[in-house]
Amino acid sequence: MKIFSNLIPLILFSILTISCQKNIQESGWYVKYVADKISKDVEDNTYYSVFLQLPTENKYPKTEKFSCQQHFEEIYGPYKKGTVVSLVVDELHFDTFVVKLFISRDRKEWTLVKEGRNQIEYKLE
Repeated sequence: MKIFSNLIPLILFSILTISCQKNIQESGWYVKYVADKISKDVEDNTYYSVFLQLPTENKYPKTEKFSCQQHFEEIYGPYKKGTVVSLVVDELHFDTFVVKLFISRDRKEWTLVKEGRNQIEYKLE
């Protein structure tokens, strides 16, 4: 009987942990940030700065900086509904890169939600 009474809390804890993990995975949005250079000149060895404004638990977003030449792609998440995400390629000429934001719940099927030139921002709905 004592073994059985010790197993009950362990079983309950396992059930709660699994259900909480499932809810977290189902309620979040993943974002794929993509930037492609429009004119892909073979001789162009320029590196461009890419900035992602990433949401945090507090009200101040975190900025991540990357470098790319022709193509940039990163995936972040999960984010909650209402979160604002942005992608900026720092370049003097605003027609240098096509930038895109894709969203997904399962990181398998991606939906294009926003496309622009060099910088975009999107609020997850």
